[in-house]
Amino acid sequence: MATETKTIKVAPDSELGLLLAEVGGGPVILDKDGERYVLAREDARDIWSAYDPEEVRQALLQSMGALAGIDRKSLLEDIHAARKQDSRARPDR
Repeated sequence: MATETKTIKVAPDSELGLLLAEVGGGPVILDKDGERYVLAREDARDIWSAYDPEEVRQALLQSMGALAGIDRKSLLEDIHAARKQDSRARPDR
């Protein structure tokens, strides 16, 4: 069941408004009784405005073979090891 996103107005001089100004534009994790919420500034830019599918196809074709000669097993081991590392920026799952 889809839910509609709720907008909560925050006064700039309220405690929450001042805290948001203090953290700037970066994402914030809110913790309420162990439940974590990620709060991030909405980007008003249209990320698809300059999208050119033909340009993407050409870039993909040009990147073919970029990993030729790479030890696949070693690469996958490195990726799996990196995923196990702790990151303060990544929310708990």
